Amino acid sequence: MDLAQRSYESAQRPGSSSTSSSALPPPIAPLHVYSWGRGEDGQLGVGDTSDQSLPILVSTFVGCGAPPKTISCGSGHTVVLSAHGSVYTWGRGDDGRLGHGDNGWKYIPRLVSSLQDVQITRVTCGSYHTAAVGGGGRLWTWGGGHVRE
Repeated sequence: MDLAQRSYESAQRPGSSSTSSSALPPPIAPLHVYSWGRGEDGQLGVGDTSDQSLPILVSTFVGCGAPPKTISCGSGHTVVLSAHGSVYTWGRGDDGRLGHGDNGWKYIPRLVSSLQDVQITRVTCGSYHTAAVGGGGRLWTWGGGHVRE
């Protein structure tokens, strides 16, 4: 246990002998994205289309200033919402499901630039599409509309 953690716990305990009114909160570990499984569409985000039998770190989010908050996976693509409301997608780009204005496949996470000025609060994937919800409940969807998606 480090000094900041002991200080925080001491300040939180009733009858604590600590007189500091500005105790530090406990350190928060950075969040990371790990992926594994089938990678033939690039949906693992590790730079290629290889399969991974063990969890592997998706390094794009390490030290980038936009830590991941939530993640959703489609059948061949992935979307991450950062803690700052930015949206990143990667994997199979057919039908525009990645939101980058093309059908190209992306093997590492890439910012969806058309949403960079919007505060997004939720993201999700279907098999062939992606959706994002912003402030006021506004909904953005992109990709294929197959099978009533």
